[in-house]
Amino acid sequence: MIAHKTLIFTICLLCTVLAYTAYAESEESTATFTFGKIEILKTGEQEWRFLEKGMVLAVDDLVRMPPFSLLRLKIADDTRLPTLSGGREVFVGTLINEGLRHRETQKGRRISVDSDEDPATDVLPVGNKPKTRNRASAFKGLPAMKVSQSELEILRHKIDLLPDEFVSLVSPLLRSAGENVEDPAYPAPNLGLARKIYGVLNAIDVEALPRPLLYAQLLHHAGLNVDLDVNEKGQLFVIFDSEVLSNDAKQIAANQQLIHMRQGADTIWIAVEVQSSQQNFTTAWYQGSQQ
Repeated sequence: MIAHKTLIFTICLLCTVLAYTAYAESEESTATFTFGKIEILKTGEQEWRFLEKGMVLAVDDLVRMPPFSLLRLKIADDTRLPTLSGGREVFVGTLINEGLRHRETQKGRRISVDSDEDPATDVLPVGNKPKTRNRASAFKGLPAMKVSQSELEILRHKIDLLPDEFVSLVSPLLRSAGENVEDPAYPAPNLGLARKIYGVLNAIDVEALPRPLLYAQLLHHAGLNVDLDVNEKGQLFVIFDSEVLSNDAKQIAANQQLIHMRQGADTIWIAVEVQSSQQNFTTAWYQGSQQ
């Protein structure tokens, strides 16, 4: 009897997952609530724009959500999904699936229903308890690594000295990038590659090297023009050349705060503040943009 019930439960769960997946692959959604400078790269387009309330989204549209941003979607049957939190770059289809899963876990709980004119009342991300939070301190995360000008020069001379044990980790990404050079889904190939390499960095348990230096070394090995720099407080960050011309800045971002203009360069550079392995590339990029 127990085995029979377990089988039925497994089948129902599988059907639910398949239904969610099928929905996300075939349907559109509408943004009913946004908070923060959320950006979207529409399918087939080359320029990012800001996402606005009421905008219709396709499942293959790419959304970039700043830390502390919030987004709520309504799917085709007029179902409003729970509010989703930011600090990431993700396809709309993935957000729909996530919202459906969260909505399923909320069944039986009291959920206030919002109207199209009013923001959602369950505005905190699912699983978060209301509490006082210092947004400024949370945004910065761990303290950035501080170095003197002489230490900076020493680190810069090590950018082209990637240790042999890390070379094999980035090689598959380079092969993959070479096979998808003309991929229109991401109009800035260097930025896309840097995001993937950041994922490799987070998978490395390293103590011998400063994380910003190792990330710079990985980018250099991948063929990107990269450098290390410090802000006025002596905090270390990584910058790399997107090779996107300054006039085409919207291929990188609609939010101009994410654009790093390097003196004497006619291309857009990206600043990344590398801290904990718990942060993703999007968060590190937003932190770097504060330099």
